[in-house]
Amino acid sequence: KVNPIKFFKKILPAQIVAFSTQSSAGTLPVATEILTGNIGVSGKVANVTTPLGTTIGMPGCAGIWPILVSLYGIYGLGINFSLTDYITLVVVALFVSFGTAGVPGTATVTTASVLTVMGLPLELIVLTIPISALADTGRTATNITGAMVSATIVARQEDSLDDEIFEKEDEEENKAARQEFEKEMKAFYSAILIFEETPNASPISAIKNSTDVPP
Repeated sequence: KVNPIKFFKKILPAQIVAFSTQSSAGTLPVATEILTGNIGVSGKVANVTTPLGTTIGMPGCAGIWPILVSLYGIYGLGINFSLTDYITLVVVALFVSFGTAGVPGTATVTTASVLTVMGLPLELIVLTIPISALADTGRTATNITGAMVSATIVARQEDSLDDEIFEKEDEEENKAARQEFEKEMKAFYSAILIFEETPNASPISAIKNSTDVPP
């Protein structure tokens, strides 16, 4: 197990790149580097599972979004769907996710495939076009998050996850934060001493001069 808060904090840069580029494939180098350098996933696992995650099992573009659009049409148009139909919808979305391209606009293609197989009107896609670009940012971030989580799980199961790397990054960040805090406190106390020695000096000038005081 790994600390989920630390994990998602470490993969945040990859999520931001995915959110801004709307491309899982374009985020692949960043995700792989973070997995190996910050999470501790071995290179052999990261280089196999992460590329697979950009084309197979994309939860945002091929899982969540097509089902959401389908449910929107089912309930909005009052279409009668049985339990078997809902199970079929989930299975179809699962199979559609295999081999999906990790590029912007993929969700439109996967949604069209799901709607066609389930016999739902394709006009539903037109209704979602105004928000498709905005939603694609979140879908891509979800895709890359799923790929990185899967890579970490596989690495743990294969005993290829280096916990020292996962914890080392936090220790370095904490050390840097402590050093920065100590530096600011030294400057603060130095400013107080300078201000006491020269009462006529302004606080701003005292703080400015304190930065020249050696630690």
